[in-house]
Amino acid sequence: MEFDPALLPWAQFRGEVLGHTDPLKAPVGSLRRLALEQWEELGLEFKPDTTENAVHASASPFEGLAERMNWLEADPVEDSFGGALVRAGVPLSTLRKWANDPRVALGDGARGSVFDAFEDLDCRNCIDRAVALEQIDAFGKATPTDPADVAATKRMMTRQALAKAAAKTAAKAETEEMQGLVDELAKLGKCVDAP
Repeated sequence: MEFDPALLPWAQFRGEVLGHTDPLKAPVGSLRRLALEQWEELGLEFKPDTTENAVHASASPFEGLAERMNWLEADPVEDSFGGALVRAGVPLSTLRKWANDPRVALGDGARGSVFDAFEDLDCRNCIDRAVALEQIDAFGKATPTDPADVAATKRMMTRQALAKAAAKTAAKAETEEMQGLVDELAKLGKCVDAP
């Protein structure tokens, strides 16, 4: 499932739409609360509780990617969020390692669950956090990457640089074209100042 975080932030989706892990604590109208209140009408075999609460959702876009990789054998590059992480410079080897929720360096000597580091963050913030975490080791220094990852990152950065150069060229051409139109209008006495 994908949704616009401007309309529904991840934390709001988990807290209000899905509801607390314990259905008794879930807000009225949330999916887990509805399952608790209507479990018999829904044909559930038992009343939902904290461990069997009727609905699953990942704690973050990153955890969702890890679950797709682990449970569905999804290729992270083919996944929309996984592809965004790779394009941002997070190596595939890191994604594969992080999919198992290891303890990672969080900076300033702190270590913790990688899943917890991403909990309730929207996609953009997850990507930014992943890039930052990937560059930290236990001593707060840049982490070395393996040669295949370095090569893949260089290829990605080259594509990004080419795309940026193409965009600049297009913007320059558009600006020149606009200036040409302004000049023509000025000649006709229709325009006093150029934008």
